[in-house]
Amino acid sequence: MVEVTVRVLAGLREDIGISSTSISMPSDAVLSDLEPHLRSLGIDPEANDVIITLNGRGFRQWPPDRCFVAGDVVIIFPHISGG
Repeated sequence: MVEVTVRVLAGLREDIGISSTSISMPSDAVLSDLEPHLRSLGIDPEANDVIITLNGRGFRQWPPDRCFVAGDVVIIFPHISGG
């Protein structure tokens, strides 16, 4: 098993009621395996109003078949626009 830390920031944290959680993933879990876990937290990974990063890099910039490793941190925050 691999523990993946998920941090939720800004208004999204208030909307879903958590700021951080740890998700246990099988040792062979890949990035796409995280989606149902995020949905169970009330986060739609496909929504245009959220940004998801893995270790400081955009989640979609990683290969979808990348396996999770110990120490991975997923950060989720709302998309902010302005000018």
